[in-house]
Amino acid sequence: MGTLGTVESTEARNALLNQKRNRATGRLNLAQDWASFDTSLSLEEAFAKEPLLTIDNESISLSDWQPSTTARTWKVGIFSQQASVLKGGMDLTANVARRTLKAHTDLGADTTTQLADVSFQLTPLSRAIDMEITYELDKKLTSQRREVYTDIHPHTGIPLLPGEGYYVKLDDLHYVEDPEEGTYIKIYQNVGDKPTTAVDAEFRLRFQPRQFFARRAREQQNQRRNATQNRDSLRPTPQSNRQQIADSEQPTVNTEWFLSALRGQTRFWLTEEQEVEDAVSLYLLQSLQGSDTLFGRLNQHHRFEFSPSPAFSFEFNLRTGETLNRRINNQERHRRHRTYEVSLSVNPTQRMSVNANWEQRRETEKYGQFDFEITAPLPNGDETESSPTPISDLRQFEQVTELGLRYELSRTLRWSGTGGYRQTTDEEQFDEEPEARTRTFFYENRVVYSLIGKGRIDINYKLGYGESSGGIPFAQYTFYEGISHEIRTTADYRLRRFTDLLFRLNYRLLSTKQRKPEHRLEMTVSAEL
Repeated sequence: MGTLGTVESTEARNALLNQKRNRATGRLNLAQDWASFDTSLSLEEAFAKEPLLTIDNESISLSDWQPSTTARTWKVGIFSQQASVLKGGMDLTANVARRTLKAHTDLGADTTTQLADVSFQLTPLSRAIDMEITYELDKKLTSQRREVYTDIHPHTGIPLLPGEGYYVKLDDLHYVEDPEEGTYIKIYQNVGDKPTTAVDAEFRLRFQPRQFFARRAREQQNQRRNATQNRDSLRPTPQSNRQQIADSEQPTVNTEWFLSALRGQTRFWLTEEQEVEDAVSLYLLQSLQGSDTLFGRLNQHHRFEFSPSPAFSFEFNLRTGETLNRRINNQERHRRHRTYEVSLSVNPTQRMSVNANWEQRRETEKYGQFDFEITAPLPNGDETESSPTPISDLRQFEQVTELGLRYELSRTLRWSGTGGYRQTTDEEQFDEEPEARTRTFFYENRVVYSLIGKGRIDINYKLGYGESSGGIPFAQYTFYEGISHEIRTTADYRLRRFTDLLFRLNYRLLSTKQRKPEHRLEMTVSAEL
């Protein structure tokens, strides 16, 4: 059923009778059991009377009606939901709108606005495959900010001590978030807003064949049960036929066992904010992170897992990303990163497990400074956009290898030990310092004692040995030359009275070759009303 050809027309005037607006709207609505569709087209015309004679800032006579603006708005909405697509489901929701405004006077400007909100999900084969696509297009104001880091408390004027801030200063451009060692806080100041066209899109594909084979096994089991009940017991199946059926099913069982152990996911997501009004290349996600971009982010994550049984698991992860930011401090920040992760876990018994992890990360971060005072004007009067002056080009490499053993001594006591090797390489292209390299060997012991129903005690001891060569390491505050000792203890205790009180005690001891032993003790009490 549906509604076809609904047309409305209205006229509105202001109190002074010198402005009026006409609006005509046509709608079309169609609906079925599996889908619905609606669309509308609106035409708006605005008229105004211009003063012909003015005395003492009062209009004596007015002209006839003159067109001021003309606007067209087109909207389309689609909704569909089906539950029987390849033994799965499908959901589709789409809303698209386009509005064009044309000005007939010198006071206004022609504008075009696009809006879209699309969501599509497909789950065939008993949800063994789960695919989801989302797309959002919007107009927004992007804030231009000034970012300031300070180690002085803004209210008391007292310098912040380690742990009172949230960031650690590495150089004038780079600050690292660290609530334990942080002596700096970050303050944002908005300096202006710019109208932008924003696009947010995401694609996610997840596959898990185990879902499909489990449902098919249940269906086959029901069919065999029904066939057994209906079969004539006086005519048993010959032995030769049984052997042929078993031989034909053996390769299928091996294939199902292998596919059932697989599981994976692929995800792409992006955000783009550009100073453009109507660009088809942006809507189609073709011109990303270009000269008109104020902020752009593109990330992807690929995960693959093979786990045939709870006693064995292998997992591979790949994460990549690229970010372009021109919203802060009149700077251009361009960051790229790529991370590989491989992990292996073997559980010989329910109490013991052995795991191995390998991770490699590469990152490039470039900074450029804009200088708007030296922009040269074009012949038509517009100003050229100056390219940023490069001020930093940092390249980092990190690789970590770990081997761990975990054993559950009892229901309340667990122990784990981890040994590993970490190496890093830092290089700043705009610095005279040579390339910095570090190597660190470490071993970590951890004991956890559980107070069942009341809390736990966690004791962690880490022994490390580090070597460096070349220049100064970029994150030097986390690298310790020579032998280092670090002890962390956390004790939680929950007291249940009229409310839940959580007592937490944190203790940390750090002793390195260059630094004297540092002790830190913290205690917090929190209540849940």
